[in-house]
Amino acid sequence: MMMAEEKDWFFYVNMDDDLLVLDLSKLLARSSPRPEFKLVHGSYFPDGRNLPEGMRYIIVNSKPYIVGGKSCPKRPSEPFKPNLKVIDCEPTEGNKTTLPMTCAPKINPVVVTLKDKIYVLSTEPVGYAEEEESSALFEVFDPVTGLWTILPNPPSPLEDDAIASGVPKAYVSRFAEFKDYLVNVPCWGGDVIAYRLDPINGIPKPVGELVKLRKVLWQPFLEFPSTFISHMSGDDGLMCIISGGWDPSNKFCVRVVVFQLLVTSLAPGEGFRVNADIKANETYYFKFYSLKPTGDLQISPVAMTLDRSDKHDNKPGASCKNENLPKLHEI
Repeated sequence: MMMAEEKDWFFYVNMDDDLLVLDLSKLLARSSPRPEFKLVHGSYFPDGRNLPEGMRYIIVNSKPYIVGGKSCPKRPSEPFKPNLKVIDCEPTEGNKTTLPMTCAPKINPVVVTLKDKIYVLSTEPVGYAEEEESSALFEVFDPVTGLWTILPNPPSPLEDDAIASGVPKAYVSRFAEFKDYLVNVPCWGGDVIAYRLDPINGIPKPVGELVKLRKVLWQPFLEFPSTFISHMSGDDGLMCIISGGWDPSNKFCVRVVVFQLLVTSLAPGEGFRVNADIKANETYYFKFYSLKPTGDLQISPVAMTLDRSDKHDNKPGASCKNENLPKLHEI
C-alpha cells in the first residue's frame, strides 16, 4: 500500500516583482532550523526580459503565473502596452501556457483567491483620464472551466482600502473570515478587531480587539508597514498575519504570526468574547529589500495553498534571522 503524500500549507507573497513562499506547516511544527522564505520567481525572465510593470502573481493548480501590468516602451514616443497574457513562470520546453488572456488590461491589480477562484481588480484605468469610461476593471478566473468572467466595475473610485459603510476600522481589503466572524488587520498598523456577522442582514458588528496580537505585530513599530491576513482552510480558526516594514535600525523585515481565533459565548444577552491563541511567531529579515529606499517596496498576498511538503525544497532562500543578516554595505 502506498503511503499518502505529505502536504504542507504554503503562503505565497508578492514582494515588488518577486514571488516568495513560506512553509507555514513547518513553522507551526517548530522545525529546526526554522523554515525561511524561498524565492519562487525573480524579477526577470531567463532570457533577460523585464517583467511587465505593475504585474501581479497568481497561483493556478499549484503553478505560478503572471497577470496584468504593462510593457515599457522601447522609445520615449511609444505608449505603454498593456499585458493581456497570463504568463507561465515555469514553462515546460515546447509547451505554451494553456491559460487564456484576460478580457481587459489589469494595471497594478489587487489579486484575491477565494474558494479556488482568482479575482483580479485593476487599480488603474487604461485611459488614465477620469472622464474616460474604464474598460473591464474586474474579472474572475475559474480554474475548473478555464475561463475569465467580467464582473461589474466598482461603483466608486478605487483606493487601497475601502471602509465598510457604517463600520469604523473595518477595511474590506484586509480581512479574513471564519464561520460567522471577520478579523480585520489595518494595513498601516493598529488594533486587530474581530467582528461578528449579523445573522439577519450580514452587517459586521465589532466584538473586540485581539489584544495578544498587538505586541507581536507592532512592537517595536515598523515604518511604512504593509499588513495582510489570510484564513487557513479548515474549521479550527487558524489564521496567518504577515506584516512587512522597516525596523528601528532601518532594516526591512517581515513578521509572521499564526494564531487560532477563539470565540467564547457569554451569558445570554452579553454577547461573545474573542481571543487569539498564538501558535507561531517569527521575524524574517531580507538583505536585498533592506538595500531599497525606506518605504520603496510593494508587498501583497498572493495565495494560500496546500501542496506536497517538498515542493520548494530546491528553491533558494530569501530570508534570514537578524543576527545572520549580512552588513548592508556588503554586496
